[in-house]
Amino acid sequence: MLHRISIPVEHPLHVANVLAEILHGSILRGSEYPYSYTVLVNDEYGSAIVLSPAGNEVIVGQSRDKFEYQYNPNYSEFSPVHLAISVPLTQPEIEKIAQREGWHMAVGNRGRFKLIEFWLENKFLLELILPATVPQYVKSMTPQEFMVLALIMGGLRKIQAIASSFSSIKFGF
Repeated sequence: MLHRISIPVEHPLHVANVLAEILHGSILRGSEYPYSYTVLVNDEYGSAIVLSPAGNEVIVGQSRDKFEYQYNPNYSEFSPVHLAISVPLTQPEIEKIAQREGWHMAVGNRGRFKLIEFWLENKFLLELILPATVPQYVKSMTPQEFMVLALIMGGLRKIQAIASSFSSIKFGF
């Protein structure tokens, strides 16, 4: 169970306000990160999203029993880290927020379920799962379903490899 995640953003308070709107959550100032804000989702799991200034890094502490912070002025604006979360809003409500903020949003099809790709500050991907789609998402996130998907994707890759080898063959008719 995921309970908390920290996301680097350029404007922590602003992003916290937008996320609190999307999640119907509450904002706390001054988490353990300097100049950070925490959005409490107010769910049964104690879920929280910490928005910290981009460039802040968590490192192993000198005493090794506590972590420390450092600032990296050469941080990347992008990351492979992204977050899929269920939200109580509708697609039109999310579209309105994305348009208001000037942030990219698109409907993503993941095969067995759809979600909304919502980019915080156009730099961090949130995959927003709407209430009607949660059952399909949950059903698709099992080891058995992943095995089926891996078999399908493996088969597609083999077909693509075979097809690409035919493209180099010259037919004489």
